[in-house]
This record gives sequence, structure tokens and C-alpha cells, in this order.
Amino acid sequence: MYRMLAFSPKPFGEVGESLPLSRVHVNVLPMTDVLIIHNNLKSHLISKTLCLNLFHCFCKPIRTHGKHILINCKEVGRKPPTFTDASVIATELLDSGYEFDQGSIIYNRFRSVISYKTDAKPLFSLDTVASSENMGIYDDIDADVLRNYQEFALVNIIYFGLKESTTSEQSARMTAMDSASKNASEMIDKLTLTFNRTRQAVITKELIEIISGAAAL
Repeated sequence: MYRMLAFSPKPFGEVGESLPLSRVHVNVLPMTDVLIIHNNLKSHLISKTLCLNLFHCFCKPIRTHGKHILINCKEVGRKPPTFTDASVIATELLDSGYEFDQGSIIYNRFRSVISYKTDAKPLFSLDTVASSENMGIYDDIDADVLRNYQEFALVNIIYFGLKESTTSEQSARMTAMDSASKNASEMIDKLTLTFNRTRQAVITKELIEIISGAAAL
């Protein structure tokens, strides 16, 4: 369902295609505590900072890029994300005072239990969308209607990114725990075999000593 919501505002995306190159960019990164996924997004973030004139991100902290952090949401992700969480994040982003024309939400797109892909979806500010050439095809759009639509589309995209990243995190946790369980089982089997061999060697040694003592008598 959340994927349908994310891809539903097609006219909004069509408007975005006619927009000029971003001068002030903002990135939203719904990061995770799982190390492998975190590093994947981190490497994507580093590559992005090399090609943007001005860069700020809205994510969990990255020590090496602290100067680029605009807002940090620490409590997001402790529980399964909801539309309310996405609304709070969108509100904080819009009320942060940081004026941007375009942006991206960089997230891990869930593909299967053992596979995910780092992807990005565009974000557009209200002024950027309102000044787009393609907006001319719409007759007399009220400013409040356009603002409400842009804010709702922003929340949809953020919610989509949160859900995808959370799903990827849970699948990574399941895969990691499954591998850990298999490794633990193999280790238990090896230790059990070693213990049995050691015990058998001790018993055999004691029997040899008893038999040798009896033969000496």
C-alpha cells in the first residue's frame, strides 16, 4: 500500500521533469543501526557531497560529515514507522528555515530477503514546483491547494523511504541472525565432537591403566 502512495502523485513528478538543475539541495536519509546498510547509505552520501554546491542532510548523525547535518531525528526507527512519523519529519524539514529548491530522499529499496538496493526519489520545494513550466497546463491552482498537495506528496515520499529502509533493515537482521544461528550450530557440533573424543580418550586411558595393573598382578 505504501508503494502505491509513493508513486501516486504522477503529475507532481511530471512537473519535476521540467525543473532546472538544483542549486540548493537537501537530502533526507532514513538511516539504520545495521552496520552494512548504514555504510551503504554513507558511501552514497559521500559521493553526493562531491557533486553538490550546497548540501545538507536530514538523518541520523555521521561523524565525518557533521557540518552537513541540518536536522537529526534520533527517535525515528525505534518502532515500525507510521505516516505520523513521516508527517513529523516533513514538518521539521519545512520549518527548519533551510531554503532549498530540490532534494532527494536516499533510502534502501527492499528487493528480497537477501537483497536490497540503494535508491533515491526526488523532493521539490513549493516555490520550485510553482515556477515550473509544466504548471501552465493547470488552470487557476489556488496557492493553498498547491501547498497542501506538495506537503502531502512530501510526506508520502518520506513515509515510503522510511518503510523501505525499515523493511531492508529487518531483512538484514533476519539474514544476519540466520547466519549466526547456523554458525553457532556448527560450532556446537564441533565442540561436542571434540568433547566426546576427549572423554573417550580419557576413558580409554583409564581402561588401559586398569588392564595393565591387573596384568602386572
